Amino acid sequence: MVYSGKGGVGCTFLATNLALSLHNRETPAVLVDADLQFGDIPVFLNMHPRYTIYELADITADLDQVVVEDTLLHHQSGLKVLAAPNQPEVADAITPEVMHRALDNLRGSFPYVLIDMATDLNDLAVEIFEMADLILMVMTPDIPSIKNMTHVLDVMYKLQVPSEKVEIVLNMVGQREDLTPRQVEATLHMPFMAQLPYDKPSVKRSINRGEPLVLETRPGPLGQHLIQLVGVVKEWLIGEVEVA
Repeated sequence: MVYSGKGGVGCTFLATNLALSLHNRETPAVLVDADLQFGDIPVFLNMHPRYTIYELADITADLDQVVVEDTLLHHQSGLKVLAAPNQPEVADAITPEVMHRALDNLRGSFPYVLIDMATDLNDLAVEIFEMADLILMVMTPDIPSIKNMTHVLDVMYKLQVPSEKVEIVLNMVGQREDLTPRQVEATLHMPFMAQLPYDKPSVKRSINRGEPLVLETRPGPLGQHLIQLVGVVKEWLIGEVEVA
């Protein structure tokens, strides 16, 4: 799962590109938009949802793999997407139980289930924290992001979320006025799984066109860093399987 306690740090962008990079015929992936009020996954992928997770809200007891998979969107790459509701006001219908059942069924069908989270720290977030194998925490090199990250890590500690499954990705690195990665690491007392360079023009072009960077024929520096991060994530997950 991909999460941040602060909006605007690139969670949806990262989740979308990771899902597309991890997906192939041998290990298909599904991307779940758990930002239930204002999820943007379909926008980032230039998709128009006919069905969303809201279709599952009233049939919790009868959820199975067939029912859940019937609600998925099909991206041209082959990636499947479980979209957030089209109307923000119905988000509360997606209870932690509905989300748990949906994710449990998806894990039975897909080797990779990626979840893009909202910033809320609520019962739904706690449910997903508990189910996740790897929690990618995204932040930027600035004081507000450090403050929010510190609060979230403290909440996770109190919830007894295992620290070994929490990793930090530092995004938008390289702006002159920002803190250095070394300063951020020293403040948090945690190393980064990855650092991604600042490249606002490429990101905006990608989002506005609905064309993720990792699908470009010749990805630039940011796209190359994203592909490298996928390799690190795969190694991490393989290591967890071997330990288990």
